Amino acid sequence: MSEDLAVSTGTKEEQYVELIPQIAALVEGETDLIANLANVTAALKQQFNWLWVGFYLVKGGELVLGPFQGSHCLHADPTGQGGMRCSMGTNENHNCSGCKFFSRTHHLQQRL
Repeated sequence: MSEDLAVSTGTKEEQYVELIPQIAALVEGETDLIANLANVTAALKQQFNWLWVGFYLVKGGELVLGPFQGSHCLHADPTGQGGMRCSMGTNENHNCSGCKFFSRTHHLQQRL
């Protein structure tokens, strides 16, 4: 496993080209899904300095919060109204900035 992540500069594509082999080294030899997802989120956060990056896992037909880096968020999307539910099963990325789930999360963060 690689202990250090070399943050690169350049276009987004160039940064991904540099990052992907480093992520592969981070997860090499580890069979635990949660450990691997945690390392992937840490690498993405460190490289791109995104506000939030993480995974939701499908458990019992619901989306449940998995490893993430960033501020707190709701742990599940039981209502089916969130951006994660919108993208579930489509194999596509979705911008959830206008969905009700995002608005509730943002409202919760403003209150805390």
